[in-house]
Amino acid sequence: MSIQDFYNQSVTLYPTTRNKYGKPSKGTGSSIKVRFQEQSNFADSFANANAKETVFDAVMWCKPTTTIETDYVVLYESKEYRVIRVDVKRGRAGVKHHKKAFLQIITNAV
Repeated sequence: MSIQDFYNQSVTLYPTTRNKYGKPSKGTGSSIKVRFQEQSNFADSFANANAKETVFDAVMWCKPTTTIETDYVVLYESKEYRVIRVDVKRGRAGVKHHKKAFLQIITNAV
């Protein structure tokens, strides 16, 4: 069974750009099918190459062809999340299998 068999949730994905002052603004959203998992009562974290810990509130798996980048906004069940990291997962033969995005809930919506 593949993670793609579990793409049974819909989210709206908004690309973002930055204006000349560096403030992010949302573009036009598009609905996509994903696997979305909010972390239970506590947030989880990962460490980057410099051992800096980053907390995330949800994880989202999507098709490898999905265009998703850091700072994109995801709307799921009336909550907005900001993409803070995207990993491309590969199968045994090196073929892109899916993307895994780590999300933080947005307190001040864009």
